[in-house]
Amino acid sequence: MATACGISVHNEVTHRSLELFPSQTSMQRMYKDMMTQSPGYVQAGSFFPDWGYQCLGYQQQSEDAHWAPFIKTAVHYIRETYPRPWQDPHVKGLVAFVFSIMSHDMADVKWHSLAGLRDYFIHAMAHMNFDGNIAKAHTAADTGAEFTLRHFSELAYLNETWQVPVRDMINIYRRLYDGTLIPIPSENDLKQCMTAGFLASKIDVKLGHIMFGYYGSKSPFLIEQLNDYHKGGLQDMSASVAECFSDLIGAFEHGYYPRGVLCTSYFDNESSSAEAKHCPVVDAARDYHQLAIEHGLILHETYDDTKGTLTLSMNASDTYAIEQEIEPLLPITHLFNSFNVQQQEQQQQQLVFQSSQSKISANQCRIVSRDSQSPAVVTLSLPVSSVAVGYATTTGDFNGDGQLDLAISAPYHSDEDDHKQGKRNIMAGTVFVVNGTNARLARRGRAASGDIRTESAVILKGKDAHGRFGWSTATVDFNQDGVDDLAVASPFSHNYTGHIDVFFGHRGLEGLSAKADVRIKLQPSAGPVEGFGLHLSGLDIDNDGYKDLVVGCPYCSVRNHVQAGSLHVFKSRPNPPQKLSKSDWVLVSQDVMSYEHFGGAIEFVPSEEDCGTLVVGAPGTKISGQQQVGRVYGFQIQPLLPARLAWSLTGSKKFQQFGSVIAAGKSGKTKGLLAISSPSEDTYSILEKHWQAGVVRVYDWDALRADGLEWGLERGLLRQMSGREIAGHLGASVAFFEQEGHPGLWIGEPMADKERGRVFRWSFDDDDVQCIKDGPMLARFGSQVGSLGSEAISITSQHYSSKAS
Repeated sequence: MATACGISVHNEVTHRSLELFPSQTSMQRMYKDMMTQSPGYVQAGSFFPDWGYQCLGYQQQSEDAHWAPFIKTAVHYIRETYPRPWQDPHVKGLVAFVFSIMSHDMADVKWHSLAGLRDYFIHAMAHMNFDGNIAKAHTAADTGAEFTLRHFSELAYLNETWQVPVRDMINIYRRLYDGTLIPIPSENDLKQCMTAGFLASKIDVKLGHIMFGYYGSKSPFLIEQLNDYHKGGLQDMSASVAECFSDLIGAFEHGYYPRGVLCTSYFDNESSSAEAKHCPVVDAARDYHQLAIEHGLILHETYDDTKGTLTLSMNASDTYAIEQEIEPLLPITHLFNSFNVQQQEQQQQQLVFQSSQSKISANQCRIVSRDSQSPAVVTLSLPVSSVAVGYATTTGDFNGDGQLDLAISAPYHSDEDDHKQGKRNIMAGTVFVVNGTNARLARRGRAASGDIRTESAVILKGKDAHGRFGWSTATVDFNQDGVDDLAVASPFSHNYTGHIDVFFGHRGLEGLSAKADVRIKLQPSAGPVEGFGLHLSGLDIDNDGYKDLVVGCPYCSVRNHVQAGSLHVFKSRPNPPQKLSKSDWVLVSQDVMSYEHFGGAIEFVPSEEDCGTLVVGAPGTKISGQQQVGRVYGFQIQPLLPARLAWSLTGSKKFQQFGSVIAAGKSGKTKGLLAISSPSEDTYSILEKHWQAGVVRVYDWDALRADGLEWGLERGLLRQMSGREIAGHLGASVAFFEQEGHPGLWIGEPMADKERGRVFRWSFDDDDVQCIKDGPMLARFGSQVGSLGSEAISITSQHYSSKAS
């Protein structure tokens, strides 16, 4: 299997950064067109800096290609060698090639935590999953990320041809090394090594999905955070690259850099290249030619000796493709009736449900119908790539009309108007508020599908680049006026520290305020603040009838313990101040440890005897040397007294992450039930291990209320659902429901079925389980589930379609 360093990942970053980069001016459009019209150069350039790490001993030359001096030398070379205007496709391709090298370089600094950056992707992965061993994490990340990406992306944009400006690159090295003793690569050596890289990229695409399990099982962090981790995940790297494009355009146009550095100081740093290598070094190139032959891949290679350009290609039919399966449609109205789908004899996947009485198998999943004859489904989407519509949802009556409204976030969305005004607001985030959801479902003549922008009564926009406004949301009554308010977090604004905005609700057509009424920006106390607002909950902590704001900050440091996590409570009050910097009270773990992620999940169970119990998840808790076992804490809340730890539930397995998601039943027959999920928990059948399949457990609340004890997982356990698909992440979302006196649980499994995702409706009375999934592949259906009353549910697919993910 190919071991080249992140070929697909770097191409993915370049691809996404091009989509993020605005093309408002004619100059921006010209350079963007150069790249989009030269895919062979772009994809070869996205690999280029790694060309010598595993080939013919050119480690130093590869390392040097990773830093700003190489990019600056390339810019000057092109400006002096190829006079304007650039009409020759070769020159345009060369410019695109240099842009792609820069994309690779900028991404690598974050990916590898270089140049003084702390806790970026590989280092965070090492601390969470490899006991701090950077070398092991490095190998798993660089190689495993390729296969993980292949698992959740079709990579349909990948070109079948690479074009490599070999002679130009040799000339750039000649300039870079002028006056030094560092060897200049030969054309033949560079050709040989780039050919090996091209073959490695095709082997990854063809066979990478097979190797997914080998690397994925070693690291839940890799599977769960490759896309979203705020320091060096795919989205973060892509945004940094897109912002750097403007600087590189200025360099090509004027020959200098507006701020004196190219892109950022941590990248344009003369001392940075002396640090650890980006990619592992091996003694000799692997025989990728032989690997390609073994797997039926036929290479076509030509070299233009006049321009010094190498062209590499492969037949499109040789690459692996994901095929859509045709499956029966399920009218979703059946899910809200007393209706049992007949169990099919042949099933591709099964779940196991354990209760006190029986063990049963899940019914066959069906695809939800979305045609005009299915009146029970409304689909809202956004025709923009990689914005994560539905990352967070919350319901409330924000305009006081007695109807539930639905707030839906898209934390990676960027406002087009700001781009037109020249503002850098990449991934600032947006929240869309749809009024009267139940009435909308019942309305005749409505569209089954629609653009969420036109369907929303209110659109709230984040203003901070990289802030990810809408990462989490909560319904509160912060000003105690009897109308629901909306709290929205931007956890990565202000250089990752974060803040929260509260928008007051108003009776009548006005609804939510257009601008934030309260801004909460926490001042450091017990340790550095990072990701403030990562988790928000609206909970009536003091039983005064008004929902308070409870904030989980699992990435906050506590007493020098990195990402130990903390929880902050902001009580509602009449006429709250416009700015808040200190919470009313703070909770931290009783046994503070790094990467415990205390506050990763939050719930509250009210009580008649006192205010109630605050239930806090810490999925990163390390137990007896085992990483990410997880623990759930129960804190008794009493008037005028500090919160007191009453009990805890502790996980039992490495990488279980028990307590990742918590939900409490609040009314009717769900009252007294507590659901706790561990989406990355391994499960077992007779002969198989299903890694990161996920487990959901339902507990009897009364059995957990004894004081001062640390319980095992079996205490008060009523029933359990265990996933049976590797990396399915059963329980990534849960929500209680009750219909006509029959309680149950909605459960999302968003990474199942090749990341198409599915949702289960589990009725507790008879252990009846019904399963639905949506049509699009790779959509992650079930990313979030939320009750809209007894007759409706909201389900989000964060990666829905190629233009609404």
